[in-house]
Amino acid sequence: MSGADVILTVLLLFALIGGIVLIRCLCGIGKEAGHERGDETVADHYRRPVPGEDDEGGPVRRKQYAFDAEKVIDVRSLGGSEWRVVGMQFYLTDTERDRLTYGWTVLRRAPQNPHDKNAVEVYVECRLVGYLSAAKAKIYSPLLAKIGGQGVEVEPRPAGRKMYVTLPTQTALKKWITAGAPQS
Repeated sequence: MSGADVILTVLLLFALIGGIVLIRCLCGIGKEAGHERGDETVADHYRRPVPGEDDEGGPVRRKQYAFDAEKVIDVRSLGGSEWRVVGMQFYLTDTERDRLTYGWTVLRRAPQNPHDKNAVEVYVECRLVGYLSAAKAKIYSPLLAKIGGQGVEVEPRPAGRKMYVTLPTQTALKKWITAGAPQS
């Protein structure tokens, strides 16, 4: 065996051992053997569990907001077009999306969102279920800021595991604001 063959064999051996260690960590093998790191196991270090995981084991974020009904402006009478709520898979499990009852639905501006300063959150019964798309949020966030209040009530429509909300047209909402929309 030449020197290059020895080096190649050693590198393959290290790669094999590293792969086995990573698989053991991800699968939780070794927990029972006491391979611990403080309060967490090695497996937990690589996959941090989140309260409320979805059916496939992925993380589901949970967020609620305590709306004051008197500070939520109802814009359902303005009609409009249906727009899809995005990101629901991050806030509801598949089972929750199948069983979701579409009650009181509120849009709320989220200027503190680190990904999009125009973000508009969608809440059903005070629980965050998703967002308006970035394109729609860019249009509606400034209008929601002009309306004020804690948010606006919209009409929801379920479609299997998807959800749509009826948003007034931009023109109708601007006219409504100019005409003296009820302020909270």
